[in-house]
Amino acid sequence: MSYTRRYSKTVSKSYSRTVTINFPASESGGSRSATVSGTVDIPVDIDIHVDTDNFDDSVDGCRESVLGLNAAVIATTEKEIEAKRKNSQKIGQTIVDGFFSYIRSELSQQSQEFMARCESLLATLVEQKKDCNNKSVQMQNDYESISSRYGKLFRDLDHELSTRIKAIDKPIFNINKELLACSSRTADMSQLGIATIASAETSQLDAILVASSIKQRTRQLIGVMNNYLRGTYTLVNTLGNIITDSDYQGNYSLPVIYMESKAEDLSINRNTYGSSLLPL
Repeated sequence: MSYTRRYSKTVSKSYSRTVTINFPASESGGSRSATVSGTVDIPVDIDIHVDTDNFDDSVDGCRESVLGLNAAVIATTEKEIEAKRKNSQKIGQTIVDGFFSYIRSELSQQSQEFMARCESLLATLVEQKKDCNNKSVQMQNDYESISSRYGKLFRDLDHELSTRIKAIDKPIFNINKELLACSSRTADMSQLGIATIASAETSQLDAILVASSIKQRTRQLIGVMNNYLRGTYTLVNTLGNIITDSDYQGNYSLPVIYMESKAEDLSINRNTYGSSLLPL
């Protein structure tokens, strides 16, 4: 912006001059010289006009250039940030894809290895199953052969034993045979069936009762054994607390309470109480 400035100042100037004065013709005409001196103040006014239009125009142009440069820098920065964001997303996606691809390849490889091992184990199990089936068939055949052989042997022994017993006690068996024949003729077949059923049910009930009694006695026996083992364990712990490996010889003291009381029938009760680990 153009502007004007005014500067005012007074300049003082000293002077000294010789002046010759000529007199006109007269009686004492002629000339005379004299020195004249003094100070003169001269006022000075200066007006200065500063034209800044060109400078202002250049400043405006520079301002526009700076604003344009700032906008360009901002746009460049935004573009750079956007490019970095896109590149970072691409890099991250590439890393994630590579990681999952690596994991998938590892899992696929391990799956193939496990599949091969499973197929191998399956083939081994199939072979072992065949061997087990063959051994089972062989053992079944051996069992049947052995059981048939020994069964025949035992049946022969039973038959021989029965024959010898009957030969020894032949009169008794003959009497028994005659009694059975007589009783079979007088017995009613319907009542005999009822008696047989009742006998079977009674035998089954007796067996159940006997089994229940055996279980009850077994439970009682287990309880008695448990109490015995618990008492043995307590006794061992008590003896372990009492018995020491020290060489000390002297008197030992135990905390006990002796209580004496008189009952209503004038009898005297004497009780001693000690530690729970040291029953008295």
